Amino acid sequence: MSTMVHFLGFGGSALIITAVMMRSVLWLRLFAFVGSVAFIAYGVVLGAWPVVVTNGFTTTIHLVQLRRLVSEVRDGSDLPAVGLS
Repeated sequence: MSTMVHFLGFGGSALIITAVMMRSVLWLRLFAFVGSVAFIAYGVVLGAWPVVVTNGFTTTIHLVQLRRLVSEVRDGSDLPAVGLS
């Protein structure tokens, strides 16, 4: 396995681990989104379709929630919950 494939796997893992340590929901979603995208690339390179499908779903969930959070920040309605107050 190439170094780039290892980088994708370990990088995705590091991003997901970092995400769960975040206090801000916005940052949690951002890190988890990028980590899931890295795992999708990792799964495609390895041909590990369960990894691709699972992270495809989680990426979609994170994207939908990020859009909701950004909308709330723009409205100023939920700043404490997002961690930007």
